[in-house]
Amino acid sequence: VAIHRPFLDSLASHENWYQNINLYSNLIGGFMMILNLFLDGHTHDEVTGRKLWTLICLERLTSKYYNGNEDKMNFGRQEFLHHMVEFLSWDQSECKDCWSSWKEDSETNFDPNSVESNWMEILEVRRKELAEEWPSPRVQNENNNLQCVT
Repeated sequence: VAIHRPFLDSLASHENWYQNINLYSNLIGGFMMILNLFLDGHTHDEVTGRKLWTLICLERLTSKYYNGNEDKMNFGRQEFLHHMVEFLSWDQSECKDCWSSWKEDSETNFDPNSVESNWMEILEVRRKELAEEWPSPRVQNENNNLQCVT
């Protein structure tokens, strides 16, 4: 299971990212591209033909993504569970307490207002470059309900 986190949120999770914006943006961007190359090269089991991996969009599990709309968030989380049950061939799709210990990651959500404007220009260019590579457009088209934010 490949867990995707938006580029800017990944960047903000590094404590001193703002001290060398080019280094951190290239490091995270490079990792995303290497992961994409590996996953694209290993899509299906050669013997069974079964998919080897699936992509999970972390932002689709957070309240921020749904602008605090709890009904939409709960539906999105149930959709995620259904996808995991299907992919992993689990025999149970109900999970009453699955989200009881979930904690929102408020400290590492990227806030564009917290950075200098020239930094945002650098990051936006890098983010757009990555949007063409990761998550793989091929994977995105397999399940429109699980589309990730770059």
